[in-house]
Amino acid sequence: MSILDIRVLGDPVLRRPTTAVMDVTDELRGLIANMFETMYAAQGIRNEKAEEGCLSIPDIYGDVERPVTVTIRAIDENGEEYEATGTELLGRCFQHEIDHLDGKLFIDYLSPLKRKAAMATWEKTKGKYPGLIRRVRTEIKGSHHRETEM
Repeated sequence: MSILDIRVLGDPVLRRPTTAVMDVTDELRGLIANMFETMYAAQGIRNEKAEEGCLSIPDIYGDVERPVTVTIRAIDENGEEYEATGTELLGRCFQHEIDHLDGKLFIDYLSPLKRKAAMATWEKTKGKYPGLIRRVRTEIKGSHHRETEM
């Protein structure tokens, strides 16, 4: 497994809707595993507040109103269909990631004033991400595990 580069705000891929997966291949299973490793290395899971952030928009947060419970129908890394219900943080994560599949970002849910403030903050920050790429690396020293950004 490996940690992937994370595309950041401004990269057109974040606004591009995806296509449905028709076949689950070993390559896709590898991508899924790498995405999980990247999410954990970048500390992408936050607490259960209504405030959201996104690995693709570092250091920008905002309150997003979402249903507390959501049920999804999907296929797993083996191509098996399943249904899952998520509440609280898991439900919010489901909705956030499904929005990504549709080319939507959490900032799209902010009020115009809060979105403008978030974008002003992003304009000051985005220079840290040349080529609109965020690179996260994991360092292991002794028994300590530490994530760093390059």
